[in-house]
Amino acid sequence: MSDVTAGLKAGREKCYQSRDEYFKCCEQYKTYSESKCKKLKQKFEKDCPASWVPHFIRKYNYEKYKQKLVDEGILLTEVNDADKADIGAGRLFHATCSVLANPLTSSGTNVCSKQNSSSKFPRTNAEKLAHCGCINDALCDVSVEQFCERMKLFGSMKYLNALRILRDVRYLKTGRLLLKHLCSSSSSLPAYTVLEMVEMLVCIHMEGAAERGDEELWRNLLLLANKVPHFLKPTVLLLLKSCCPVNIMPKLPSNLMLRPVVITALLVTDLSIFIANYVRSGKVTLFQALLAKETAYDLFKNDQLLRVLALHTNSHSAVSSTYLDYLSGRSITLLDDNIWHFNSIIRQSKYWDIRNTTVSNNGDCFFCGGKFKKNEDLSEMEFGLLRSEIMKYLSNDMQMFSSATDQEISDLRDHIKRKIKPVEDQQSLVVDALNVLYTGINNIRSRYGIDEVLQKSLNIFANVLLIVRKGGDTNRVWNEHDKFHNSRLSAFFCHRMSSDDLFVLLAVMELGRNAFFLTNDFFMNHRNMLTTSGQSLFDKWVEKRAVRLDDKDIIMPSKFASYAQKTENGYHIPVKTINKSITLHSFLCVRKKHPIRHY
Repeated sequence: MSDVTAGLKAGREKCYQSRDEYFKCCEQYKTYSESKCKKLKQKFEKDCPASWVPHFIRKYNYEKYKQKLVDEGILLTEVNDADKADIGAGRLFHATCSVLANPLTSSGTNVCSKQNSSSKFPRTNAEKLAHCGCINDALCDVSVEQFCERMKLFGSMKYLNALRILRDVRYLKTGRLLLKHLCSSSSSLPAYTVLEMVEMLVCIHMEGAAERGDEELWRNLLLLANKVPHFLKPTVLLLLKSCCPVNIMPKLPSNLMLRPVVITALLVTDLSIFIANYVRSGKVTLFQALLAKETAYDLFKNDQLLRVLALHTNSHSAVSSTYLDYLSGRSITLLDDNIWHFNSIIRQSKYWDIRNTTVSNNGDCFFCGGKFKKNEDLSEMEFGLLRSEIMKYLSNDMQMFSSATDQEISDLRDHIKRKIKPVEDQQSLVVDALNVLYTGINNIRSRYGIDEVLQKSLNIFANVLLIVRKGGDTNRVWNEHDKFHNSRLSAFFCHRMSSDDLFVLLAVMELGRNAFFLTNDFFMNHRNMLTTSGQSLFDKWVEKRAVRLDDKDIIMPSKFASYAQKTENGYHIPVKTINKSITLHSFLCVRKKHPIRHY
C-alpha cells in the first residue's frame, strides 16, 4: 500500500471515529445535545471533509425518524436471517402485521385481509395511500387525521404531502374530506398548505367532480387566501377564480407564481363551462384569446387540457379549430409515437376530413392541390449567430475538457483551405466517419469500410470531407492503398483522444451555409450547451442540413417543412417518425367536411 493510500485510509477512519463519538453523545443527552456535545461536534467537523458532515447528520436524523415509525408499527422493516425461512423470500414485512394496528388507531382492527401487507415496501402513490389506510378513494377504519399522520412516512409535512399524493392519484372524494377537515380545524394554515388545498379544489372542478357543497369549501378557502403572503395571493385567488364561471378573462400578472398551473386551470375550467353553457353565444373566444396571448404556455405538456378538448371536440367546431390553429400558429411538429391528442381531437371530430397524402417535387398536395411550405434554410444573420454560439462553446469545451488542441483547430482550417474547392451553387458534405461506420452500416465487418457510402456522397455533393479520429479502425475508413481515390474527397485526422464531434461541427461552420453533414448522431449533448435561442437555431439548422444513413442508403433532409401549416382550405400536417436515428415524414391533409344538405 502506498503512503498516499495509507494516509487517506487513516484520515477516513479518524473521521468515522469522530462521527460515531458525536452521535453517541447525541443519543445519550438527546434534548441537551447542542450544549453537551458541542466540542465533539467541532472535532467531527474538523476531522471530516466539509461536504461529509451534513450528509452524515441528515442520514442520522433519517434513521432516527425511521426507527420511530417502526416502533409505532407504521413502517415496514427488514427481515433478519432467522425469520426469512418462516415468511418466504420477501425482504420486507410489517412490523406489526397491520398498518392500522398502532397507537393512533382507535380500534385495533386487523386489515391484513383488506390490503396487501406483503413483502414489498409501497412504491407507487396508490400503494402509499393504501399503506396508510386509503384504498380506492375511501378511508378504511382510520380518521382523516390518523391518515395524514401516517402519510408523514412519505414526507415530513403531513397535510401538504397527503394533498399532493391524493391529487396525483385523483382520489378526489378523500381529497374533499381532507379539505373539509382542514377548513373546520383551523382558521389559519401555512401558506403552502392553503395553496395545495386550492389546487385540490381546482382539480375537483377540472375533473368535473364538483358537488353542491363545494361552494362552502370555496368560501372557506377564499377566507384562508386572504391570509397568505402577498407574493402568493394572486396565484391563489386566480386558481379560486377558475372554479367559477367568468365572462371576462382575468389579467395575469407578469410575476405570477405557478403560471402554467394557473393558465391550465383557467383554460380547462373555462372551456368546460363555455362548452356546456355559452358556446352558442361565442364565448369560447375567451379560451382562444388566453391561449393565443400566453405564448410561453405549452399546450402539449398538459394532458388534462388535451383530454377536455377531446371530450368536447364534437360540441362545436371551434374546439378542434382552436387545436389546429395552435398547431399551425406555433409551427408544432407532430411525432408519430405521441399523437394521441391529434387522433382524439381531430380524427374523432365530425367536422374534419383527414386524408393521407403525398407531396410532389414542387410541393403540391396530391389531395387538395395546395402548397406545402418549403424547409427554409437559416438566413445569413441566423447562421452567423449560430456559428458564433457554436464557436464560443467549442472554445470553452476545449479549455475545460481538453477535447481538442489549438494546433488541431488550425490544421483543420488549413486543410479546408487547401483541399476543399468550393463550386458555386453546389454543396459540400462533412462526414462523421466513425459514426457512419458503426451506426449507419449494418455490416461493419465489410473489408471496403465506407467506400460505397463515399461513392454515393460524391454523386450528390461537390466535395466530401471525412473527419476521422486516429485509432485501430482508421484503415477501414481511409486507406491510401484502396483502389478508391477522388480529388473531391479528403480526410482530416484528429488525435485519438480528441472529440471528433467537435471537428465535424467546426468543419461545417467553416464551410458555411451551403455545407451538409452526414452522421446518425443528433449532437444533443452539444446542443444543450447552447442558449435557448441558440438551441432553436441549431434545431432549424439540423432539420435542413443533417444527412442520415440507413444501412448504405443516404437519406437527405426533407424538402418541406416538418411543422403544421394552415392552408386556404384547411391544414397540412406533417408527421415525423424517428427510427434508429432516421427521420421520415408522412403527410396529412385536413379539410373541413361539407355539411350534408337534405332536400
